[in-house]
Amino acid sequence: MKAAGYMRVSTDEQVKEGVSLGNQEQKIRLFCQAKDWDLIEIYRNEGKSGKDLKRDNMQRLMAEVQLQRFDVVVVYKVDRLSRRQRDLWYLLDDVFEPHGVGFVSVNESFDTTSAVGKACLGMIGVFAQLERDLISERTKDALAFKKSKGETKADELAVINYAKRL
Repeated sequence: MKAAGYMRVSTDEQVKEGVSLGNQEQKIRLFCQAKDWDLIEIYRNEGKSGKDLKRDNMQRLMAEVQLQRFDVVVVYKVDRLSRRQRDLWYLLDDVFEPHGVGFVSVNESFDTTSAVGKACLGMIGVFAQLERDLISERTKDALAFKKSKGETKADELAVINYAKRL
């Protein structure tokens, strides 16, 4: 079976540290090796939010799904693919499934060929979106607090990057 990996980190700081990307890649490689799958490519989006699908290598992955270059997409966690439930379902129902491409997460166990498996994945998607919304709320609250204290734009950027890491 041919597999494609997908990994993403949202902040430039995570890209520079490299810990998260390295961890994701190692887990994806080991998972594919254990399944005896041929990992033909890993698509990376570095410093890109999971709030939408407007990411260069996400678009490339979607195009290559349509070309049926591989049989399954492997992610470390579902929220690396998307933090938006609507986008997750779009990918599954309109991109992967019509082209016979499966979807697997190293960390979360689900089977999208059954109703219960799809429901489990749906719940994972709900919580991924919840985390994205909580990050947004924390950032807005912190920025409002900083603004009320008259702090600078540089401080705002630090707050945004800190909130994304939480």
